[in-house]
Amino acid sequence: MKINLFCLTLILFLLSCGKKNPSQKNTTPLIQNIAVVVYDISISTDAFAMLQASDIYLMYHKMGVNNGGKFYGLFIKTNSKMQDPYMQVVPALQLIEIKGNAYQQQNRINRNKEIAVQYEKGAVDFVKTASAKMMLPKTEDFSDIQHALELANSILSMPEYANWNKQLLIISDMENDFPPINGIDKMQPVKFKPDVKIAVVRQSSNVNVSEMIGGSEYTPYPTIPDAINSFYK
Repeated sequence: MKINLFCLTLILFLLSCGKKNPSQKNTTPLIQNIAVVVYDISISTDAFAMLQASDIYLMYHKMGVNNGGKFYGLFIKTNSKMQDPYMQVVPALQLIEIKGNAYQQQNRINRNKEIAVQYEKGAVDFVKTASAKMMLPKTEDFSDIQHALELANSILSMPEYANWNKQLLIISDMENDFPPINGIDKMQPVKFKPDVKIAVVRQSSNVNVSEMIGGSEYTPYPTIPDAINSFYK
């Protein structure tokens, strides 16, 4: 993946205009983000609901310009609890406010250009690593939704993230399917705390998602980018 020139150009344009970026350095403590992506690869999945490198980049950029944070990825497997979630840190894009005389302003603009270039280089590495971890072929026959949601809930409930913005993106038909027989199996509801924003992409019409997440509030979205963008309105 090459450096996203459009995004980089936009950042530099805003800098030249003296616009303040949401993550510009100030004395206010930053509230970071924790995003957990729960992904289920279905053989019959439509292209719009398959995780793409562009989706991973969008998550990196949206999180980065909103104070950064941590990205967790996990799969829905035959036994979803038997896995170590993949985690990567997303750095905050912290730009320097453009102020002072003409000479000082130009120095700050030049410094911000360097920061923006390094940020975009970080995006390339982030997407490459995340793609290798998350964009894998389907190798298991069953979908243990229950334990995948429990694992996501345990991550989002960690005390260290108590004051962070919490996001859960579920990309799945949400059909809980335990071995040995294929089908939709009843599961114990997994309730999330009210401060967790939940977005679901590709849910099946055969399931009641609200019941599965214990009545927690969630929003269905037609595409993955729609869901990601909803976290940062």
